[in-house]
Amino acid sequence: MLREHWGRTCCTTVWMALAVGVALAAGCGGGGGGGAPPVGPDLRGQWAGVITQPGSPATSLTATIGQDGNAVTIHTSLQGIGAAFTGASTDDGCLSLTDGFDGETWTTFRRKTTPTRIQISDFTRAPVLGEPQPALRTIDMQRTL
Repeated sequence: MLREHWGRTCCTTVWMALAVGVALAAGCGGGGGGGAPPVGPDLRGQWAGVITQPGSPATSLTATIGQDGNAVTIHTSLQGIGAAFTGASTDDGCLSLTDGFDGETWTTFRRKTTPTRIQISDFTRAPVLGEPQPALRTIDMQRTL
């Protein structure tokens, strides 16, 4: 649900990058190899962090992140919301990810990614113009060694 407000930061760039990536993939032949170098910070590897949600205590999680060009996949130790994401990254560290559980869009609404920290968020309900901003679910992770 974050996409209504996310345009302030990186949305246009992510969707353009995603469209270019899809167009390139459609026009390219099979080929193997290790994939494309990461777009933006290299997020590949192991991460640990917490998910915070209104009305619930913070829950610890671990995650494995894959990145091929601008395509990003995240698999966490959570069940249900926040367990798996797919999406895109930009050169400047923005992420737009779809939660595989409920189809909601999570983004780097508050903070762009770095090679050592990721923070993604999703509104708990749709924002309404003229009303206070709804609460956010947030996953905050740091790279593990």
